[in-house]
Amino acid sequence: MLCLALGPWSARALRADEAAERAREVKIGILYNLAKFVSWPAAATPPEQFALCMLADAAFQELAALRVKDKSVGAAPVQVRKISGASDVGGCQLAFIDAAHRSTIASFRDVAAAQSILIVSEADTFGQEIGMINLVLVDKRLQLEVDLAALSNAKLAASSQLLKLAILRR
Repeated sequence: MLCLALGPWSARALRADEAAERAREVKIGILYNLAKFVSWPAAATPPEQFALCMLADAAFQELAALRVKDKSVGAAPVQVRKISGASDVGGCQLAFIDAAHRSTIASFRDVAAAQSILIVSEADTFGQEIGMINLVLVDKRLQLEVDLAALSNAKLAASSQLLKLAILRR
């Protein structure tokens, strides 16, 4: 009887876990694909690897490493690297800052601009302090918010295809 009584709650918990896992997979796909729609200055992208750096929980980083294994950006294989703050972003082409670390975004801006590092953040709503590109959940869909001035300051350029999908900050 107890198993039957807990059945619906267990199923809901399982569906919630599956939804959370799916959301993580989508974020990883977006991060990987963003790299294809942003142009870096020639000197900023070393040909030997594309470093996707993450300030996020370990489970997300491990899943990202698994999902981008054997993938490349141009001719450079993608490598996921853990960072713990702005001082660790040297050699990164893209740095993802999850919502739990949102308060650190401002510390990344100057370093990112000087080294042409794309900063992607996530937030609950539009208009918060963001990296250069922000992932925002709206009506159960991830939306992109792009700060054009921050991209320009880092000498990065987003493709017109990316900009068509995004909400733009000037």
